Amino acid sequence: MYSIDGVRGRHIDIYEDKVVINTKVTFGSVLTHNATDGEKTIYFSDCIGIQYKPSGLTIGYIQFETASSSGNNRQSNFFNENSFTYDLSVISNEKM
Repeated sequence: MYSIDGVRGRHIDIYEDKVVINTKVTFGSVLTHNATDGEKTIYFSDCIGIQYKPSGLTIGYIQFETASSSGNNRQSNFFNENSFTYDLSVISNEKM
């Protein structure tokens, strides 16, 4: 199991068969009108795709797509409940 603190109030726990993404309200989430608080469990057997954007000048993300999640909407990838956001101060792109 891996446990990683991200940015924008995100935390991810990675297990053999699932990921659990936790979200907390932060100052940045309030400014971007994305103030949510909660936990989302995604089983790998339910994943139909993964989107990944490496961190660089902006934050990076990994998004787990499921049949019930919405399609590719670049404006919401950072805020999607199925996304974990991070930057290079937290973890390298290679480890991600």
